Parts: sequence; C-alpha cells; structure tokens
Amino acid sequence: MNKLCINIDWFEIFCYEPADFGSPESFEKIGFRCAIRDYGTRIYKQMFTVMADGTPWIEVRREPKSIASEGGILNDGACSIRLVNRSCYEPDAVKTLYNFLSSLGYHYKKKSICAISRVDICLDFKSFLTYDRPEEF
Repeated sequence: MNKLCINIDWFEIFCYEPADFGSPESFEKIGFRCAIRDYGTRIYKQMFTVMADGTPWIEVRREPKSIASEGGILNDGACSIRLVNRSCYEPDAVKTLYNFLSSLGYHYKKKSICAISRVDICLDFKSFLTYDRPEEF
C-alpha cells in the first residue's frame, strides 16, 4: 500500500501588532525567550525568533522600513509572523498560532480575504504513484 503524507512546510501571515506589544522585550515579559538577529530584511528593520520551551517556535519580522505615515507603503504596526519549519508539523499549529496572536491583540486588515502571505505544502510518499521513475514525475 502506498501511504501519502501531506503537510504544511511553511506558514507565514501578514498582520498588525498591537500598539503596546510586538518587541522581543514584550515577548520576554510574558515568559518567552527571543533570539534577536543582527539584521532585518529588505522590508522589515527587526527580525527575531520566539522560543517555546527552548525550541524555536515563530519568527517575527517587524518595524517596516517604508511606513505610510512617512510616505511609504506599509501601515504602522505591520508585521510578518512565520511558524518555523519544525512548528508546522505540530498538531493544530496554525490554530495555536492564531489563538496565541489573537489573545495578544494582533489583528488582520479589515475586509481582508486572507492574511496568509505564504504557505508551502509538501507531499511525502514512499514511491511514485503512476510513474516508474522520478524523472517521469
């Protein structure tokens, strides 16, 4: 029997942090340890990883370099939050992330159809279903 396993391999959302929360220090005040990167991204000034029980859980990218209040494109408080790869394989990972962020006051743009900015889905299998050789897949 050929067994298939379909999983989320990358999950990232775009949302807005509350005015009084979002920094690594704010996560640390509620009991998380944060690993702060020395660099940001092309879009965000700050990037850090939030640890849960000593294990990387989510990556936070925040403080947009181009904000609307200064003539830029992103609204103040815009951020990107990504489940680290290992977290994607935990039971109910997306639901847990949603509940956690909602409890802290993170929100999505009103009238937005979806706040997911990237999701990768992987398919693991023991053999190719209809092909004899991987080159034919």
